[in-house]
Amino acid sequence: LSKSNGLLQSVLKVAAYTNRSTIHIDILQKLLGMDGTLLHIDELCTVMDQAVVQGLFQNSMGSQEYSFVHDRIQQAALQLVPEGRQRDQYKYSMGHRLLKLARIGHRLHSSDPANNNNSNGGKKGHQDASVSNGSDGTGRLHDANKKTRNDSSWLWYAAVDHFNATQHTMNHDPFFITRLNLQVGEKASYLGAYETASTYLQNSMMNLMKLNDPWKNHYGLTLRLYRTIAQVEFCQGHFEIGNGIANKVLAHGREFEDKLPTYLSLTSALGREEAHEDALQLNRKVLIQLGSYPQRFLLPRVARDLAFVKRYFSKHSHDQILQLPRMKNKTHEQEMGLLNELSTQAVYCDDMIHFLVAMLRMVRLTIKHGHSSFSAIAFAKYSMFLGNVNSQKMAIEIGKLTERTLAERPCKTTEAISIFGVTHWVDAWNTTHEQTLNSYKRAHKIGMRVGDIDSAFVNSFGAIHHAHGCGYPLIPLE
Repeated sequence: LSKSNGLLQSVLKVAAYTNRSTIHIDILQKLLGMDGTLLHIDELCTVMDQAVVQGLFQNSMGSQEYSFVHDRIQQAALQLVPEGRQRDQYKYSMGHRLLKLARIGHRLHSSDPANNNNSNGGKKGHQDASVSNGSDGTGRLHDANKKTRNDSSWLWYAAVDHFNATQHTMNHDPFFITRLNLQVGEKASYLGAYETASTYLQNSMMNLMKLNDPWKNHYGLTLRLYRTIAQVEFCQGHFEIGNGIANKVLAHGREFEDKLPTYLSLTSALGREEAHEDALQLNRKVLIQLGSYPQRFLLPRVARDLAFVKRYFSKHSHDQILQLPRMKNKTHEQEMGLLNELSTQAVYCDDMIHFLVAMLRMVRLTIKHGHSSFSAIAFAKYSMFLGNVNSQKMAIEIGKLTERTLAERPCKTTEAISIFGVTHWVDAWNTTHEQTLNSYKRAHKIGMRVGDIDSAFVNSFGAIHHAHGCGYPLIPLE
């Protein structure tokens, strides 16, 4: 490779330092251009086709993606940059090129919840260079052979990996590294890649500790990092570590609303430990403090809310309900999450009263403030309740509303469990067995794709349970 002409060496180095075995010709052209090597796309294709003939790359007919023929060739291409300071400088440069390309030319969709998490500090320039956090929720990290040029999530990871590899030699700003690792860690967490997320988040924490009094001077960033680490640790089953991190959030949080996501993580973790009664009581305590849950006279509250909700649904069509605005208040959105968790724990505790109070409150919040990411599951739980009290016709109608809500106002993070509620409690009794099984399987795939492993396996169990109850034979595994 060292005997190749200078242009081919430049191409080999850029391709190798994307940390992928496959690269799209458009991305390669842009990365080269940022380094001063300006080539028309036809010129670059000629260079790449010559490299294919030489046995360095492979390319399928009609494809614009090129892959190293063997990983040893990519490793050799990495060695074209001399080891030491020069290699670190090249990695640093590639990190900025990848990050710039990710931001200006290949933005992802804005469905990642991390988009809505904002820090309150930072140096000018570094904030502009930070990762734009979006995700289509479908990719696997560094899955080089299945990405397309429009699915550029790998750019964020490759860029941050280069910055992390050179942070001790290139004198990076700790705030810059902290923010980038946090944002990529959030993205990995959203995809359910918790081990990968933990690696980036720990690196973010290490750099945060280099900042002067981060809870005071970078409160938003620090709060966000601690909350994310706590959630990831809980999801990995590291309850003691998660509790320790969560308690720091509760101790340092300036406003009660800042603590709500952490309380939700704590109650979810208690549920995973099967401490359902403790989870219910903690959730109820938080909601009472928020002013969203009655301390007493629960039965009159249920009767009043149930009458209101039944009357509302009888007077409004599905189209009218779906035209409700999007819920804008973040506190209301977090309140919906806590109510959803409380209603779930109430089911495990066989506590119908608390289930009804929480579920009906979710429906009323949707009616008053608009659709949230938890509105579909609120409708699903209401449909489930109607099915249990033999209001089958209304249960089916609300089940249809749930499905339309999921279709017209999609929220991948709650879609799998919402489908389960309608399928298990309503559709299983009113549709064919094949339709029911297909709904379970679809919800299982959705849950796995977005990292909602719990809901995915609940749907998988639902499919097996339904098939067994219907007398379906076990199909031999191939």
